[in-house]
Amino acid sequence: MKNKKLIFVLIFAAAVLLLASCSRKETKQVTVSFRANPELLGTIKGSPTQTLKAGEPTDWVMAVPRDGFSFISWSDGSTEDRREGEIFTEDTELTAYFELTPYELPVLEITMPNGDEVISKTEYNDITLSITNTDDEYCIENVPGFLRGRGNATWKLMEKKSYKLKLEKKQNLLGIGEYADKDWILLANHCDQTMLRNYLAFYLARELDGIEYTTDARFVEVVINGKYKGVYLLCEQVEAAKGRVNIEVDPKELDTGYLIELDQYADDDEGAVEDVTYFSLKSGDLYTVKSDATPEQVAFIKEYITQVDKAIRNCKKEEIEKLIDLDSCVDMYILQEFMLNIDVGWSSFFMYKNDGGKLFFGPAWDFDLAAGNDRRLFAGGSEGVYVGDPDNSFNQRNKWYMILMQEDWFKALVKERWNEVRPYFEEISSVAEQTAKDMKQSVDRNYARWDIFRQRINQEPDCVMILANYRLHTKHLYKWLDDRYAWFDGWVADDFYIEEPEEEK
Repeated sequence: MKNKKLIFVLIFAAAVLLLASCSRKETKQVTVSFRANPELLGTIKGSPTQTLKAGEPTDWVMAVPRDGFSFISWSDGSTEDRREGEIFTEDTELTAYFELTPYELPVLEITMPNGDEVISKTEYNDITLSITNTDDEYCIENVPGFLRGRGNATWKLMEKKSYKLKLEKKQNLLGIGEYADKDWILLANHCDQTMLRNYLAFYLARELDGIEYTTDARFVEVVINGKYKGVYLLCEQVEAAKGRVNIEVDPKELDTGYLIELDQYADDDEGAVEDVTYFSLKSGDLYTVKSDATPEQVAFIKEYITQVDKAIRNCKKEEIEKLIDLDSCVDMYILQEFMLNIDVGWSSFFMYKNDGGKLFFGPAWDFDLAAGNDRRLFAGGSEGVYVGDPDNSFNQRNKWYMILMQEDWFKALVKERWNEVRPYFEEISSVAEQTAKDMKQSVDRNYARWDIFRQRINQEPDCVMILANYRLHTKHLYKWLDDRYAWFDGWVADDFYIEEPEEEK
């Protein structure tokens, strides 16, 4: 009898434990999360996070791409954008993947294993680079290289960053320029809401054959680790190299090739040492040596620039033309004055000297604040002289051009050259309009990512600040270029009166 009671108790206890176990199973909960990767490309509609009882089906969710992107798949391999009624027994996270819908521009896809963001302009990140949506001959896949930030004020102040791209092996990316190279620049053009000003300055500089070399460039869209970064201008880097600034640099010679930059940021750069990487003149202007040079060579080119400075201040044409190439000097003046480039005496003003040769002006670089995009210069207006104005007190002026433009012989060279090249400047607004049309969808996608209209990103004047969209920004620029041409052409014709010397009797 006792045995029967014991068996009954054991059976009852087992039943209780079984019921408790079933009860626990019935009340167990699982969490199923649905997310977009990255969120900038798409969103999840419905119930992105669901807490469910075991065996309870999921509510509906849908992966929805943003404009300009398309859904690819979920992380479990499903290619259906909408899903519901699924059973999960464990906590699960599912990711929806999206990609760019190809538009007009080539796409640069950069994969960076260590982190999603570039945080330094001195330390490189390992990357691989792929280029799609272009001619087959320019498509590449998983090319190894390196990426870092670049720029001065643009790096510190702008959300959309510019980058320096260095490849392991030389490539001629997208057929830009004549030669393959390792070094390339991705310009964000973030404070120029047309994104056209640098491109247009490069276009004009290439038409001015007094400027021997100008960087070639092409608009692209950039994606880093699946995150859309926007429309960029892919450019050849300004450097001493074959097909770029083609000078011979000999470490054993003093009178060799030099690439230098008038650069008031020179002493701010990490590792900058005066008279080793940069030098200063008595005027206060700073110059960075951009080509490889020993301290002795830096001293040599510093003395050469000092002699140029003295010759210009003495205003003697014979002395000046022994030291500088006047054709490049005149062409660069016309470009800088036409574009009203406020930085002409501050930074990114390049010059170079070959072995035994004169100082040449160029290449042209950094025009995002030009063409009416800086409130400090005529409030963004299209009329007036800045580069060659001897009475201008703004501290970013170019001292050499202010002196040269007081000389009749230099003004005569400018007038003669303007009459030769004026057709290129007359048509520049048409070039701008066609370029904008050729990338309209990509630009719309850029500004869906970077909603910056009616904001002051850098020094935009009020007449630019009020513009609410890309169409208005470009329309404003086209008119500015046309108005600038009309004013500039009249100024040269009316104000460049050069008194002819009397004929000897």
